[in-house]
Amino acid sequence: AWRYEHSVFHHYHTNEPIDPDLVEQNVQALHSPKIRLSWRYIALVFFACTWKLSYYAPNTFRILQRANQAKSQGRSGLTTYKPNEASYAAAFDLRHSEGRSFWRICLLPYVLYRFLLIPMLFVPLGSWASFCVVLNSLGAELFHNLYTFFLIVPNHAGDDVHRFQTGITDRPEFYVRQILSTANYSTGGDIRDFLHGFLNYQIEHHLWPDLPPLAYQRLQPKVKSICLKHGVPYIQEPVWRRGLKLIDIIAGQTRMIKAFTLPKSQRKPSAKGA
Repeated sequence: AWRYEHSVFHHYHTNEPIDPDLVEQNVQALHSPKIRLSWRYIALVFFACTWKLSYYAPNTFRILQRANQAKSQGRSGLTTYKPNEASYAAAFDLRHSEGRSFWRICLLPYVLYRFLLIPMLFVPLGSWASFCVVLNSLGAELFHNLYTFFLIVPNHAGDDVHRFQTGITDRPEFYVRQILSTANYSTGGDIRDFLHGFLNYQIEHHLWPDLPPLAYQRLQPKVKSICLKHGVPYIQEPVWRRGLKLIDIIAGQTRMIKAFTLPKSQRKPSAKGA
């Protein structure tokens, strides 16, 4: 599920309509004039506290199901995702087979293991000990949701980040798109990089998804200097500032940059004839 949702659709269609992680597109229902600004912020808090359950789990599962269906019909499983194909609520609907599969495969095993089986191991120490384990697990779940939400989601959102309506035509266009549609956080220092989960090198990760984190530490200054040399915007700001830009996008206070890049057929050849 992660391979299809993240490694295929997100990485090779970054900030395109087919990208399942295009934040501005995913929250467009919140931008209705009928929804007050205060309710948009309430929705933001809810999703930040629950996004593993309310977004990533059902989203990746639905994409995997579509891919498996396509494969069973003899079609490619890599091009089947359609944005807003079905509501996220459908994944939780026990009246349908997909909803029942989601509960059976994803939700119930996780909930039973984390919040029932592990606490039961502490029953011999008393009911209070078992209750504290449940409470601690819930707190850890909340903290992990918040921590990962504000580390992962701001990487591709903001009024200075580009989004595109069409796909790429060749590798050079792919490289430019990855830089224009991605933002880095402050980099440098093993402790800082570890606390960021190395997501502060998101631009380099999108250029070379298969490289290890230490390679991104070495490549980042080189990539930034090349962008400066050729006038390609290279966005890098502290994570808290990118988080504020994300909040403005979700609340509808700002918009991302709708842009395009020249396809291969419209670009002039370089001096070397490339």
